Amino acid sequence: MPSQPSGTHPAQLTRFFLTRVQARRSPILDTTAPLVMPPYRVEHSVEMESDTGIVVTYSLFTDDFESMVVANRNAFYFSIDLTAEFSLGAEMPRDQVSAFVAAGGLIVIWPYLRQTIADLSQRMGFPPLLLPVLSVPLPIPQPECPAPVQ
Repeated sequence: MPSQPSGTHPAQLTRFFLTRVQARRSPILDTTAPLVMPPYRVEHSVEMESDTGIVVTYSLFTDDFESMVVANRNAFYFSIDLTAEFSLGAEMPRDQVSAFVAAGGLIVIWPYLRQTIADLSQRMGFPPLLLPVLSVPLPIPQPECPAPVQ
């Protein structure tokens, strides 16, 4: 097993569960018009934290269902809470926990949120709505330059 680079801490998703799922749709006003992903937000809150693990609830939701209906658009509203439990392989400094929760943890659970939205929209009579794919830029290792030959 490769060792962790200096300054990083292994964290692993040990379990997750949907704690709340709500969805609402307008009647399909124009079946030929594409369904546009409504604006959405993601928030998180730390439910429990210890030296060896953390429990975080991520909330993904759209803002304003009613204005979409008034604008005669095919409207899809959702509000989802997903609670995730992460084990921390090494004691993570407190200042790095919030960075992990906001970025690393979200990247880990994003595919599950993405699939939930696609399933919900399809079961409600819309084409599957897909959240964008999240990606993390990976550092490109720089080759070591040999010392100049004298």
